[in-house]
Amino acid sequence: FYGHGHNLYNLFPPSRYGHALVDGQRQVLDEDGHTPIQPCLTNPDVIQITIETVSRFFDQNPEVSTYSLCPNDSSRFCQWSSCLELDNNMEAYRDRRMNSNSYFYYINTVAKELIHSYPDRYVSAYAYWTTELPPQQIDTLPSNVVIYLTQDSSQYDDPGYEARDYGILEMWSKVAHHLAVYDYYGLSWFTPRVYPQIVARTLRFLPTVGVKGFYCE
Repeated sequence: FYGHGHNLYNLFPPSRYGHALVDGQRQVLDEDGHTPIQPCLTNPDVIQITIETVSRFFDQNPEVSTYSLCPNDSSRFCQWSSCLELDNNMEAYRDRRMNSNSYFYYINTVAKELIHSYPDRYVSAYAYWTTELPPQQIDTLPSNVVIYLTQDSSQYDDPGYEARDYGILEMWSKVAHHLAVYDYYGLSWFTPRVYPQIVARTLRFLPTVGVKGFYCE
């Protein structure tokens, strides 16, 4: 079982750390808990704190396979020059700005360091919202990274939407050694969403592109 879940706010609680540069200002929040912004993911101190925190967790919890480095539930990523330099060249995806380059730079750097000391442990990451596309500069992520790609199969009554999602899966299958799908069978919708024919064909397709895990909300 590969654990996952929004978690960067636990690594960098606002009571101890400032967060990303957004609209020209370093974000400092008043309360701990789930924050609406991300840390500055290209900052060397952020990377080092992450490595030390995950290492300490693995040492103290030898029975746990995975530490979640999934981003906070927000599209507000850092606009510091080193982050923008990575992300500004990314194409938009479904009218959303992509921050995959800066986020997976962080994931890649941390994972490469951890794999030396913890070769049989994993970190999980979300390909989600503004990180849904694979990064441009990384051909293959380290083998200790588990990717959860968020997709909404209820939209597959639109053949073009379905084909695009399948294409993204195939792209990620070349980048990630361990690929899982995070689907939205329900997302606080007022009425049930029931589409068993789509579910059946989707679940048959996923193993053909190397998907190893499945989670639905």
